Amino acid sequence: MSKAGRKRPRVAAKKKRVWRPTATVAAATLAVGVALGALAGLLFGPEVVGPGAEPAAASAPQAATSAPGGRSNADASALMGEPVRILRPQERPLPVLPAPMLPAGPEPAWRRFAAPPPETGGRPMVAIALDDLGVDQEATRDAAALSGPYTLSYLPYGRHLGAHVAAARAAGHEVLVHVPMQPEGRVADPGPDALLLGLGEAELLRRLRAGIDAVVGEAGGAVGINNHMGSLFTADPAGMATVMRELRARGMMFLDSRTTAASVGVAAALAEGVPAVERDVFLDHVDSPGTIHHELARLEDIARREGTAIAIGHPRPHTLTALREWQVGLKERGIALVPLTAVLERRRQVAGRG
Repeated sequence: MSKAGRKRPRVAAKKKRVWRPTATVAAATLAVGVALGALAGLLFGPEVVGPGAEPAAASAPQAATSAPGGRSNADASALMGEPVRILRPQERPLPVLPAPMLPAGPEPAWRRFAAPPPETGGRPMVAIALDDLGVDQEATRDAAALSGPYTLSYLPYGRHLGAHVAAARAAGHEVLVHVPMQPEGRVADPGPDALLLGLGEAELLRRLRAGIDAVVGEAGGAVGINNHMGSLFTADPAGMATVMRELRARGMMFLDSRTTAASVGVAAALAEGVPAVERDVFLDHVDSPGTIHHELARLEDIARREGTAIAIGHPRPHTLTALREWQVGLKERGIALVPLTAVLERRRQVAGRG
């Protein structure tokens, strides 16, 4: 037979081998999953859950956004693989820390750290507080350079606060802590660690104490606080009562910035035995020289009529320039510029609370 006529034997096609998991492999996979879950529990606590679980509800603004140890939830998920989801750590209630213990007998802080008032000669008295200090460094220095006495109020999240407070007091000014509080609406931002509705008493106190200590530290130096924003928080009796109990323990006063007509600040202060006053005029709600001079004239009118008047302004260029110009001839116009505590003392005497 020719080679062409020969038939080649048919070779059977090789079967494609398909991998199927065995019981041993499945068990190993399960063991790895359990080990990963245990590792996650050790690293991140009980808030590591499997797919399909709903995230725990976070309580209002202070809910944590990262896993313990500074690692973000997204980073943790990447480490553990897609099936594992890291949730926010559960918030544990903070203990209510004790109020600071003051030695028996000393003058309260609002008198101990008061700036010496000038001789008024019986003239009507005006006190002017400049707040929002500590963030803009140049504006903060310019405010302290004014010929006072003024009352300067520093935000807890400002910078170089110790040096600024020392310079202000050395220049004869009085010092307040400008405590951030929750405003109405969602547009205005009072800044970090603001006092917010819905916070527990322990967290409110932590924020308030941290804010005061950030400005004056252990040495003290502030006569009291006033609210930064706070149109919502200052209208809340429970929250303001918590604030006033802390101020009473520290011997501090309260200046109500009156960002809302619904504020209960002064009423809450008086109920807790805290000296308090409220502002009469905002100097620069419109940042223009004409508006500021108009408000300064209105401030003088109130002082002549009532005996005292309080204004609040900000360390803006127009405001600082207007104040320098306004002080010229002030004595001849029959007005005395005094620290805030001098007005507080006068109003307490008139009200029979001196």
